[in-house]
Amino acid sequence: MIALGRRIRQGAVWLLLGLALVVPTIAGLLTPYIIVAIGIGILLVLTVRRHVIDSYRPLASRLFLAAFVLLALAFTVSAQAPRDVLFAFNFVMLLLAAPIAHLLAGAANHASMTRASVLAAVGVMLTFAMVLYFSLMGDKRPEGLNLGPIVLSNAALALAAVATMGTIALKSRWSLFLPLTLVLAVATTVLTQSRGPLIAVVPLLLFTGGFLWFTRFRGSWLLGGAVAALVALIAAAAYLLEHGRISRLPGILAGLFSGETIVDHTTAVRLALYEAGWKAFLDSPWIGHGWARLMSSVLPYMSSEMADYARRLPQLHNDVLNFAVSGGVVGVAAYVLIIATPCIAAVRSPHDRWRTARIYGSGALATVYVGGGLTDLMFGHEYHTALYVMLSVIILFYCRDASETPPSIAT
Repeated sequence: MIALGRRIRQGAVWLLLGLALVVPTIAGLLTPYIIVAIGIGILLVLTVRRHVIDSYRPLASRLFLAAFVLLALAFTVSAQAPRDVLFAFNFVMLLLAAPIAHLLAGAANHASMTRASVLAAVGVMLTFAMVLYFSLMGDKRPEGLNLGPIVLSNAALALAAVATMGTIALKSRWSLFLPLTLVLAVATTVLTQSRGPLIAVVPLLLFTGGFLWFTRFRGSWLLGGAVAALVALIAAAAYLLEHGRISRLPGILAGLFSGETIVDHTTAVRLALYEAGWKAFLDSPWIGHGWARLMSSVLPYMSSEMADYARRLPQLHNDVLNFAVSGGVVGVAAYVLIIATPCIAAVRSPHDRWRTARIYGSGALATVYVGGGLTDLMFGHEYHTALYVMLSVIILFYCRDASETPPSIAT
């Protein structure tokens, strides 16, 4: 019976790692639902064994729980119908982070970092291969299984950040190839013609280069020049390879700063959403309008033409604004807590040989999600909410050497 229980735990660990690191873009929208189902199962087991409270003792688990409570509180106070409160469960992965972390912490060992980095690298390569195949087949904007090109591109960048942790942690020659996953992730973004995810690319590359410079190459100026050249090369490639959506990005940015009229339709719609969202936030700045009225609350502040278009949209294409309009100041506090939790927990994590890599991984993940959230929804949709929490838990709890981590912290 004990052996059977051990096999079930090992199977659950491998299934979670595979879903989060290897096939999240291949499985598409099936990914978050399977992860949530596994998380609920773990929570039930911990409840029966009376270990639920213990699972919420780690700092990251408590902070994610606090973010969920803040959102549930805001949506409850602003609710106009009982079902409005149910929108808090868009963020159920924040609640399930603790039981999943409890399971993964128990499975951590000396090979965890290698395993996580390699699996994430495989995930990036599979994503790139899938996108390249569909692109060669004539698809102008390749997608995953019920997964849009922007969502897919942000996922590839997040996986590349986890893969690159191995270069900082492992110190082996082969690990120097792991940052190439960032190049594949950017290539994926270019092939899907996704402009929004490119916002995070330059800060992500600079952040990565800085960590590698100080931790792996001892301040080598050669690496600094290589990173700068890579940033310039990727920017040039993005411009030259795509004469449509991506190549219009410099002109759009120039128009924004000069005050000229923006002729790009997508950008014009989003600017109208941002202006209307700000006004809707001022209507209810403390608790917001609730997620159920996220879009209806901004329509009165839009022109009739823009309002007709906005009625077909599920969100405001900006994470901070989504949280501000739906949850007010309380919602924004929850957003900041969600983004900051992995970074805070990584800095406060055990001082083992992989702590620096965890700090990098958490910071890189935050960079991807903040950048992606400037022009799209990253939290509140089941896919990226689940993926962000899973990757955070893997970085913080699985990428530890159990021999160097006190049991009271590991669990």
